[in-house]
This record gives sequence, structure tokens and C-alpha cells, in this order.
Amino acid sequence: MKKLMIGEIMELTEDVAVETFLLGHEKTFKKGTKVTVNSNDCIIYPDGGMQKIGFEHELKGYDNRAIAERIFKWLNSRLEIGEWLEEFDVPKEEVIDVIEESLDDVLF
Repeated sequence: MKKLMIGEIMELTEDVAVETFLLGHEKTFKKGTKVTVNSNDCIIYPDGGMQKIGFEHELKGYDNRAIAERIFKWLNSRLEIGEWLEEFDVPKEEVIDVIEESLDDVLF
């Protein structure tokens, strides 16, 4: 049985066709697309869509680095913090490190 961590980033090993929830349209994600494992036994696609994990697995622990990177991306998409960081010469990796440290404190 494959062990997965919540927040883990995986790459699709084959093309996957998914039916959208509201309109029922089919959307295909190509092999190599990066998806995130969530705590509800689902993978999250880049467009925010979700699908149950289709193989036997065990969720064990958290991938805090991957979660921190996802939080940074989300914040940047909503608040454009990347521009602020550039203005104050703060590397994005430093912010991700701080988020990861906070997750370490909370999740362990």
C-alpha cells in the first residue's frame, strides 16, 4: 500500500479525464500534471477541482514544505505578495520557510 502525506505533490503518471462538478464537462489533465493530496482522500488539480484518490493508500503525516508552498501561491494569487517581497528585497523562499516553520509548530 502506498503511503501518502497530506499536502504531498504528486505527478500524474497518465492522462486523466475528469468530469466537472457543476456542468458535467469532461476535462483532461495530461501525464506529468502536478496534483496535491488533501486530507479527504482526494487529489486537488491545478484548477482547484478535486477527485478521490483512485488507488489503495494510507495517509500518514503532513508534507509541510509542500503545504507552505501552496499557501504562498494562494496568498500571492490573492494579494500579489510577490511584488511586495521584491520591493523589500525579501526572497520568496524565506517567506515559504517561515510558513513551513509555523506549520511545524502547529502540526507536530
